[in-house]
Amino acid sequence: SADRLELVMDLGADRMANAVFNDQDVKTELEVVKEERRQRTDNNPAALLREQLNPTAYTAHTYGRPIIGWMSEVEQLTASDAREFYERFYTPANAALVVAGDVEPDKVHELAVKYYGGLENTAEVPVRARTLEPSFIAAKRVTMSDPRAASPSISRKYIVPGVNQAEPGVSEALDLLGTALGSGPTSYLYRELVTRQRIASQVSVWHSGDALDHGELSISVAPAPGVDVAKAEAALDAALDDLKANGIDSKLIERSRAQLLASTIYSLDSQFRLAYLFGSAFAVGRSVQDTLGWTDRIKQVTVQDIDKVARTYL
Repeated sequence: SADRLELVMDLGADRMANAVFNDQDVKTELEVVKEERRQRTDNNPAALLREQLNPTAYTAHTYGRPIIGWMSEVEQLTASDAREFYERFYTPANAALVVAGDVEPDKVHELAVKYYGGLENTAEVPVRARTLEPSFIAAKRVTMSDPRAASPSISRKYIVPGVNQAEPGVSEALDLLGTALGSGPTSYLYRELVTRQRIASQVSVWHSGDALDHGELSISVAPAPGVDVAKAEAALDAALDDLKANGIDSKLIERSRAQLLASTIYSLDSQFRLAYLFGSAFAVGRSVQDTLGWTDRIKQVTVQDIDKVARTYL
């Protein structure tokens, strides 16, 4: 609550500067991390497939590594590893403070100066030298079998330019394309594969473009009961080919635009979501203006823009 802001600022500053790492505490927390990995990934066939797909999709970039780490890596981590990481990255020069809620900006600034202003940087923040992906010249395929999977599924990932790489309007066109392709029962692939052909029981598509480097357009298809995976994948390819050849329906684009804008506006009722939007933008080098201008940029995307990114990246 707003009357506890100063306490939280004090705790946050203390956490940034004075965290203590000892072998026993880290050993205990490592067990928590390993259990989290088991629950989220190792015990979930769909998550395991996604994890295997990532390093296959990326040739050179570190986005191919799971964020939580491979279990073989996690098991070898030590207190000194945690301390070294903390001292290198948990430093004021590498941080953004975002406060959302019933607060006064002047008071927030006063508290930020009081509690964070005296903190010393523990490391020099280096220039982010990134290894970008080479040109894609071949499709890659992962086939995985798991007796725990109740039914087959198809997952596909297209590597696309991230918001920092893309030409103006491209990232927003990909946002809208993902919604039009597979967000809900009125989307193109759902109507084509689930409603009309009845070859799939579920279709979903999402675009993740707000990373520092590459973005991703992902498609997931669950074949209908009794439908062969190869047949479902062939139907998916045919639907995408038809879309690229004949373009996308303008009425679908307008519905998808309204859906995307509405879901974004509703999400802003959450103070956490507000803080998250700005914090995640700062983390990848974006500004307040970039974040506030997203709605206007979505409104400017045309059907021709959608057709172009579909032909280019699908």
